[in-house]
Amino acid sequence: MGQRQCFRVPMEFDWPVNKVWAGFQNPYTPDPCYLCNGSGCKYCNYTGKCIPSKEKAEAYEQWEPIDPPIGDGFQMWEMCTEGSPQSPIFATAEELAAYCEKRISVCGDTMATKEQWLKWIEQDVVGIATTMCC
Repeated sequence: MGQRQCFRVPMEFDWPVNKVWAGFQNPYTPDPCYLCNGSGCKYCNYTGKCIPSKEKAEAYEQWEPIDPPIGDGFQMWEMCTEGSPQSPIFATAEELAAYCEKRISVCGDTMATKEQWLKWIEQDVVGIATTMCC
């Protein structure tokens, strides 16, 4: 685990738990480097990946993620990969905190109390803190 973030989403938002949000995935993903078959070389900056055209490279660099839609509900997301929901949507921060206390780790096997979750959720909502991280 790495990071958790509370998003305010519409109560009817229908995106599956544990599925990476499409708005966080750059559609201009690099291809495996054809010179080194993805193993890494000087040509591909040792990444093993390359973008086959200047236009795709520019589109890749200019792309920006799109957050989920904004609404009245509270939902916990993991942000250590591209980002995906980790909980159902709740009407209140307190309900989400109670869910997280029993079902979502802060880091690895480390759990938090409802009160700790509620503090983090409320900070996320007003923009003071964005993530819980280990």
